[in-house]
Amino acid sequence: MTGVTREFSIAHWAAWAPGVNDLLGWRAWINGECSVSVGQQPDVGFLPSLIRRRLDRVGRMALYVAWQCAGDRMGLPFVFASRHGSLTRTVQLLDSLSQREPLSPAAFSLSVHNSTVGFFPSAEPTGAHPLPWLQESTRWRQRYSKG
Repeated sequence: MTGVTREFSIAHWAAWAPGVNDLLGWRAWINGECSVSVGQQPDVGFLPSLIRRRLDRVGRMALYVAWQCAGDRMGLPFVFASRHGSLTRTVQLLDSLSQREPLSPAAFSLSVHNSTVGFFPSAEPTGAHPLPWLQESTRWRQRYSKG
């Protein structure tokens, strides 16, 4: 069997945790010079207020990190993969099901796996559609998941 070599480079990365939101902060955290605080949420002021109100904490975290990674490359296609939608709303839906209550269409629309990525184009002034990113994500997964 011949070995398969795949090469890639990471042009930019981002991560967020309460109180740690840039490279210097992450270096300090790794070195034990600071700790992660609790209760904070990332600043997603780059999104319209209508969308900000609909996002839960994890959705805000995902979009903040995507925004940081995109930087001045917003017009370029990139992979934004998400396995889950809003877990908060998913749990609410499951609770409603267990109580035999009607499900909220709004909660359902935010519980699907691509709901958060669907909000990301709102951050770009051109309003680019997320579909190319989802298609690229699918092609990437098909290409590289076969190992």
